[in-house]
Amino acid sequence: MRRNGQSRTDAGNATGRAQETTIQSGSLAGYPTPDHELTVLGVANVNRRFDLDEYTNGPSVLFRTTYPFKAMWQGFTSGEISDQDVQAATAIGSTADDPLYPITPFAYAMLDDVWPIVSNLLATGTGNRATVSSSAWVRYNSMLFSAYLFLAGVNTINRLTYHFDWTKVTPFSDSVPSYLYALADKFKATDVGMAETWLPLMKRFETKIGFPRMVEEFKRMQTPMYSVDFNGRLLVPLTFDVNSVNIDADYLQSEVTAWLDYIDGPLAQTGAVLTSFLPFPMSAFNPWDLPIEPVVDLDRETGWWNSGVRAYDNFGDTGDPDNLNTLLFFNKLDGNHTNVYWHTRHTQPTWAEVRLASMYVVNEALIDNTFALSSLHAYDNVILLDDSGDSFRFDVSTVDASSLGYQYREFANTRFPDGQVIHGVQRPGMLGSEFGMNPYLRMMRLETGYQFSLQTLKVITQQMTGSSLRELRASIYAAVVKQDKSGF
Repeated sequence: MRRNGQSRTDAGNATGRAQETTIQSGSLAGYPTPDHELTVLGVANVNRRFDLDEYTNGPSVLFRTTYPFKAMWQGFTSGEISDQDVQAATAIGSTADDPLYPITPFAYAMLDDVWPIVSNLLATGTGNRATVSSSAWVRYNSMLFSAYLFLAGVNTINRLTYHFDWTKVTPFSDSVPSYLYALADKFKATDVGMAETWLPLMKRFETKIGFPRMVEEFKRMQTPMYSVDFNGRLLVPLTFDVNSVNIDADYLQSEVTAWLDYIDGPLAQTGAVLTSFLPFPMSAFNPWDLPIEPVVDLDRETGWWNSGVRAYDNFGDTGDPDNLNTLLFFNKLDGNHTNVYWHTRHTQPTWAEVRLASMYVVNEALIDNTFALSSLHAYDNVILLDDSGDSFRFDVSTVDASSLGYQYREFANTRFPDGQVIHGVQRPGMLGSEFGMNPYLRMMRLETGYQFSLQTLKVITQQMTGSSLRELRASIYAAVVKQDKSGF
């Protein structure tokens, strides 16, 4: 492009891109940019290299420990809430029918609303079959999706390292961050490692039964996304801690294998009954097919922002959450409760964004308060990796003015970066709002039914009593697919 007799640099390189964005900035302001203002005065960090010790760079990628449907797979206890046995539903040392008791709102709705319909459905068709207990059904879903999260995380590392167009991410160079190659080696996420280590487990996983909407929600929660700013960084959600010395390929492989072995062993009869009735093998949902390019997901990014970085157990009476580090309802002895203070990008907070954040309820007691995750999903630590092999973790305790990562605290993209401000810091571009616990819990109950296509299952059980299994499977599949196309 020519202007005033001078040529502009090709917009495909760093200088040209800088000039073009300068022109666009001036146009937005109604200010025509003269040529001399397009003179480049320095060199920016356009090669994507990131070193925590340098002050002229910033990370292109942030990793966050993210737990989709944590309210399910860590939402049950084998005893009481004070036992704090958050692994009860995924413990391979338990028998399939050992009792499980709900703690989180999602877990309660699973057993109160969904399980009676599923149980009735499994007794609807003609023929003899094994009886499935509610505990076995919970364990099947919890172990299956726990395995999914680990396998999907490894798949994400592979795609980012070897099959991703990095020119889509600031500073728009094609260079791959060097630490991704290190992660690919650590988790055997090279193309060869995927074929030799993970593909056999993925194939085993794909034969299991899941609910379509839950799978889509898991996929959404695990898809890398842009931060919402002028030069969006890549926000990468992973269920496991990429920087932990105790978590590597061998650890993930052993955990996934143990869960799948349990499903194929103690839960084999449960799986057979579910397969007979529910025409939803995981292979039908393309569970590994995440968007190849980063997405802009405004509501999920809002959920990320409103969630804290401190790690909390899902329930218990020790290590209670507080409003310096997370969103929470405080349920008082007199039956009253505090509201949650929410930051929204909409003119009013909507369930679409609220449901995507970490949130807890603390129940006041005379002797010892108890707490539980009230949200569907959960987040905690944000992790920065650099190209020199160093790292920084935002987990509250590490963040102060003297810490190495303090200068990067805004990259963490959370209102609770350091546990110093009640209800968290404010953010330009968002509106403050609040909502109460009762409407939140009502919506969580509705959300649970939605994820399990509960309304469809109710209709099927009413219409298909005494039908053959083939008729039942066909009717369920057609109804669920139709419902997903038309909305809830």
